[in-house]
Amino acid sequence: MKKVLYKNHFQTPIGEMLSISDHESLYLLEFVERKNLKKKMDNLGADLKEQPTFVSRLVEEEVQEYFLGKRREFDLPLVFQGTVFQKKIWLELEQIPFGQTKTYKEIAQKIDNPNASIAVGAANASNHFAIVIPCHRLKSSSGQLSGYAAGIWRKQWLLHFEEEVACGE
Repeated sequence: MKKVLYKNHFQTPIGEMLSISDHESLYLLEFVERKNLKKKMDNLGADLKEQPTFVSRLVEEEVQEYFLGKRREFDLPLVFQGTVFQKKIWLELEQIPFGQTKTYKEIAQKIDNPNASIAVGAANASNHFAIVIPCHRLKSSSGQLSGYAAGIWRKQWLLHFEEEVACGE
């Protein structure tokens, strides 16, 4: 019998988001317009029911606080599903300060694998927690924005928003 997880949709200033959780942890948080969202949902290997949970309400509250400029880090119970390498990259992404960016190359160097920029990008793309694990804070070495499956315009909006909030202190 498959595990049952619960979907919850909510609005943000830059579009609708979907959280998938059980009663204790978050498994997925994405913009509904994200490329390959259905594949990510299928990879959870669960029956999905539309119903808010305590966790999904907490997710919505923290994400709304983020968009109000009142939250820079998240205190959510996450279930990481990925390889050891992917998890290592996601932990590095969490270390990028609010309002700042790093390049794929800088992350590759930080994990002592300077030739792994492309692998860093692939791990970044497999992140299941939009905004919470700030994959939007990565840029190419040229400074160009690239690789945001929910749309480059969202990545640009998020970076501008964080810069404005950080500068407003």
